[in-house]
Amino acid sequence: VVLCFTTSPFDTAVSSAASYVKRAGGLGVIVARHPVNILRPCLDDFPCVVVDYELGTDILLYIRSTESPVVKIKPSRTLIGQPVGTKVAAFSSRGPNPISAAILKPDIAAPGVSILAATTPNATFSDRGFIFLSGTSMATPTISGVIALLKTLHRDWSPAAFRSAIVTTAW
Repeated sequence: VVLCFTTSPFDTAVSSAASYVKRAGGLGVIVARHPVNILRPCLDDFPCVVVDYELGTDILLYIRSTESPVVKIKPSRTLIGQPVGTKVAAFSSRGPNPISAAILKPDIAAPGVSILAATTPNATFSDRGFIFLSGTSMATPTISGVIALLKTLHRDWSPAAFRSAIVTTAW
């Protein structure tokens, strides 16, 4: 298994690394990436995992600390009851404002990185019927859904009331 570090902004960096390692006879690849804002499948039949630079450095230190390092790449699974990470995507707007530190934005944030989205089977960018996408177009549906649920309970609320409800109760 090969450990790679990259700062490449291109979506293909991870799949390219996996392809090279596979052709060289490797059994898997760990890609430490900065920023970790894009998650793309590597290859259909090749073990691969993407981690941030900090974890990649920890892995490198482990490799250097032992004569026979061992790696296990297992399929991902959902952990129930675990706290959600509070990272903001590298491409996102984040506060405080560089001009005025008193302005803290954004008020509301939602998951928008590497969201599994359905596609048509003949889509030009993915013929698998799914793709991982990132951006506001992935975060907006989450907030829209929250607003839709709130609107069914509070039909008389103003947009400001919905914003206030989300900002003051979200974690």
